[in-house]
Amino acid sequence: MKHTEKHIMSAALVFTIFLFSSPAVIAAAVPYLSTAAFEGQIEVINELIFEGADVNAKDENGETALMAAAMMGRTEIVDILLLNGAKVKAKDNNGETALMAAAFSGRTDIVQMLIADNADVNAKNVKGETALMEAAFAGRDGIVSTLIQNGAEIEAKDLNEKTALIYAALAGQTNTVNTLIVNGADINIKYKNGKTALIAAASKGQSDVVHTLLAQGADVNAAYSSGETAIMVAAYRGHTETAKVLLAHGADVNLKDFKEETALMDAAYKGHKEIVDMLIAFGADVNASEIKGETVLMIAAFEGHNGIVRKLIDEGAEVNAKTCKKLTSLMYAAFNGHTDTVKVLLQNGADINAIDTKKNTALMYASLKGHSETADTLLDSSRSVEENGDRKKPRQMLASIKDFTVKQKMVADFLSCI
Repeated sequence: MKHTEKHIMSAALVFTIFLFSSPAVIAAAVPYLSTAAFEGQIEVINELIFEGADVNAKDENGETALMAAAMMGRTEIVDILLLNGAKVKAKDNNGETALMAAAFSGRTDIVQMLIADNADVNAKNVKGETALMEAAFAGRDGIVSTLIQNGAEIEAKDLNEKTALIYAALAGQTNTVNTLIVNGADINIKYKNGKTALIAAASKGQSDVVHTLLAQGADVNAAYSSGETAIMVAAYRGHTETAKVLLAHGADVNLKDFKEETALMDAAYKGHKEIVDMLIAFGADVNASEIKGETVLMIAAFEGHNGIVRKLIDEGAEVNAKTCKKLTSLMYAAFNGHTDTVKVLLQNGADINAIDTKKNTALMYASLKGHSETADTLLDSSRSVEENGDRKKPRQMLASIKDFTVKQKMVADFLSCI
């Protein structure tokens, strides 16, 4: 809810208006009623109303005095305004109502007063949000219960199809999540792109909410439109505690999204070593490959995550696995100049002579990208190549990629494969 600096006007200025101005001026000075309501100036409110101020007048943001009083918890002023004809269903320029303001701000007494005065509990603002959603997001459990008891639609959706449960899950409001579920909220309901409350909570690292949802029967392996599950989202974003909860509740570590990527790939890509260790401990396939044949080891090598590279190799990852274009983990590491990773791979049997479908080697990729240290490391390990008659000598390889256009094409070809 948007509230502006207009409310900082002092009470002294408000008093000046009604003490020294005519009723006509009083009626025209409508913003001051809202200011007085915001500041809790009861005497000013009474005087302005007595002098003829319009209790339903709106400021430049469309806000009324009732909305200001509701937001600030000015119970007595709310009562005065209602008794003098304030419209309880009025909306500001954003579609916000006094009930929404009170619900979000946790003003329980005022929520009850507004409902008793026939406030629309299911009114929506311009984003499709209701008072229940705003209360859920702010964790106002008592108000959530009050709104539901008075007819608030628990499954109402905003413009992105989020429900109150989704709002509470995203905000980490564990008690509110439980309150909504107890009152019948659909625990597996989906919003935009097919995401569930569990996936929403996992994306924000809300481990307590994740635990509550799972304890109440949420589908731990539900996937949204991309095929990603909660464990994949948690792995990618590095939410370790959330990942622990999901794994403890049976998350399938080897499920694949629509690109055939796994949670282990997500964690390896972002360098989340602790999550990588957990996923492997729960049976993640270290040799899983995505749609182009890219493996977890290749992903870790490309990013230079040496700790993860070593862990994957120790757990049996195939060092010389190839993509559909015959790219290897060594080529991935060389392309980005990760010298230490190159050394680890070579120490564990990486084939320095491997050639992709374009007849390029790891040495050639390191050279074309200008990674001299990596190239030197590969050259030191490839001296035996010069004695192998059926392969080009290293220096011949380097000479073949001096042309700038050739280099550009090699880079483009490589990146198209990953």
